[in-house]
Amino acid sequence: VLGRPAVNPDTGFLTDAAQSYWSPAVDGAQAAQGGAASQLPLPASRKMYTYYSGSTTKDLTHSSNAWSTSNAVLTAAALGVGAGSTVTVAQTIDWLRGADIFDLDADANVTEARLQMGDPLHSRPATVIYGGTVAAPDANDGVVFTATNEGILQAVDVTTGAELWSYVPDTTWQSVLDALDQTSTSNKLSTLDGSIQTLRYDRNFNGVIEPADGDKIYLFFGQRRGGTNYFALDVTTKQSPRFLWKIGSAQLPGIGETWSTPQVTRVNVNGTVKDVLIFGGGYEADQDPVSGATVYSTDSTGNGVYMVDAATGALLWRAGGTGSGADLVLDKMNNAIPADVRVIDADGDGLAERMYAVDMGGRVWRFDITNGNPASTLVAGGVFASLGNADEATHPVASTRRFYYAPDVALVRKRGQAPYLAVNVGSGYRASPLNTQVEDRFYALRDYSLFAKRTQAEYNAWTAITDAALTDITTTAAPTLASGVPGWKIRLTRSGEKVLAESRTFGNVIFFPTFTPDTTGGTASCAPRQGTNRLFSINLFDGSPLNSANAAVTPTTADRETRLSQGGIAPEAVFLFPTPDAACTGSACRPPPQCLVGVEKCGIQFTNAPKKTYWRERQVTP
Repeated sequence: VLGRPAVNPDTGFLTDAAQSYWSPAVDGAQAAQGGAASQLPLPASRKMYTYYSGSTTKDLTHSSNAWSTSNAVLTAAALGVGAGSTVTVAQTIDWLRGADIFDLDADANVTEARLQMGDPLHSRPATVIYGGTVAAPDANDGVVFTATNEGILQAVDVTTGAELWSYVPDTTWQSVLDALDQTSTSNKLSTLDGSIQTLRYDRNFNGVIEPADGDKIYLFFGQRRGGTNYFALDVTTKQSPRFLWKIGSAQLPGIGETWSTPQVTRVNVNGTVKDVLIFGGGYEADQDPVSGATVYSTDSTGNGVYMVDAATGALLWRAGGTGSGADLVLDKMNNAIPADVRVIDADGDGLAERMYAVDMGGRVWRFDITNGNPASTLVAGGVFASLGNADEATHPVASTRRFYYAPDVALVRKRGQAPYLAVNVGSGYRASPLNTQVEDRFYALRDYSLFAKRTQAEYNAWTAITDAALTDITTTAAPTLASGVPGWKIRLTRSGEKVLAESRTFGNVIFFPTFTPDTTGGTASCAPRQGTNRLFSINLFDGSPLNSANAAVTPTTADRETRLSQGGIAPEAVFLFPTPDAACTGSACRPPPQCLVGVEKCGIQFTNAPKKTYWRERQVTP
């Protein structure tokens, strides 16, 4: 807003003098100040909606779906307000509406706005551009949707930061008391912490969402540690959301905590092309460390992959372990799959043909979709790689590697080599970031079968890639890889160093951050510690370093990585495509992409200008 640097390059954090776009004053690095929370409407005027099994309409704006003291459905029993509660039903409802019922500012006004919002700790917001109208197009006509651990999904105007409306799922009603409890700090409250996925139909591709023409915008999100449900809303009309569906254990047998973000794609199921969501079975809490110990364990929930109808939530297909009753039963699918599933349209026909998934046992799964088949034969699959110790006779702690994040898949074509899909993924114990017992790795696997599908019999007889079969390039700055090798690995050699984010492949470079814990005081210490983040930037083809800081010096393995300034756990790399200045000339009109990790630059300068890519999609009718 002030036109000056917002980030301190020495710390990787916002400067104290920075002012965020939605803030009325300088807020710097103070997360509790400014932003969308500072723009919340008065509690009495907030548009807050809910939906429950007895609702008579899916129109969330109907009075029967209001999150309000006037809604007779919101009883003490429904909200869990018992005889011993220190707050009333009305106070519970009003607190979630943003009222200062505890008089935090000591001004004796308990009905004013407290200007606070819940934390979107793991929930990644989604931005939808509605585009104004055909007569008056507006690229700034948009909404940011975010879910928070107060148990609500909020719709925020992109220009002003003001909340347009919010939605309170019925599964979070009884969590409101925990959220407003000012004394309970022993455990982090999670209620609605899953990332948000969107499905956007713009039938005539004019950049404007026109409901009258059949355009659609759907939102999909899970609860992460907050529960075992997925939700879908129809937000086609910006100010008039509608409930689409909720699915949980009754509709999704074996579902765990809903960590996996639904992936939107299209599949032909038994002759009908459908818009579908594909996601992993989720997380099982028994993977959390017990007294700091790291041991291998199997899971009874979360060990599956699901495909549901995006419009209805109906289960179309699933994979699961022995005894699961799934359409595809795989005897080694006995570990939870909290990561997103990587879905690929290999031949560009608009339908998904390939999926890769990873699990808590250190396995990488591959699946082939035969479009047009019924659910019973729609997908074949098996273990592509087993890189932990799940399939070993013993389970040493050092090799108890877990995958929490989806593999990064890139098509590789290099002169003199057979083309392949690079399946890149790093291991790391997200539930125990201070752990130093596991020897984690970054893997670059090669799948030479780009388009060919395998039968289930072929998958059953397939020998999976193992850690030992991969070329170790950890200490080699200029690796020489034989033709046809199954891939390579880099051992993370610092104590406790691990990968806690997805890798990204861009411009033939693999980017991934690592986190090394500060274990001062021991891994069981509760003292706050930032740890150290590093960004690896390595050659896609062989894992070699890109270049040395001094061009006259031969690169070494140390040139693979850069220490980041930011503490905590760094996110994955993202790539921005700057808009050229209106008065630009020549090459200035083609600014190169920028790479960021959090608010820090990656340190890589791209010289290639982005190129436009065109494609056609058929059968886009929902």
